[in-house]
Amino acid sequence: MEFKTKFEKVSDWEENCYELYLISQGSFADDIYFLYLHENSTQKKTYDYLITHNIYNKLLKLYILTEKPDEKCIKS
Repeated sequence: MEFKTKFEKVSDWEENCYELYLISQGSFADDIYFLYLHENSTQKKTYDYLITHNIYNKLLKLYILTEKPDEKCIKS
């Protein structure tokens, strides 16, 4: 059995500070996204950008990776 994977990366370090990875495992498992957000990025702005530019498929699972936030900036 041949195991094929597809790996794509989209990033924007100029304006939104993110990297989005699409990992596809063919019929072995569902495609998934990993979104890395830099500590200086804005989650809402990045999400809006991804949706507006049709970069992210909302039907797929999304795992978000972030740097440890500054505790002073965390809101309830």
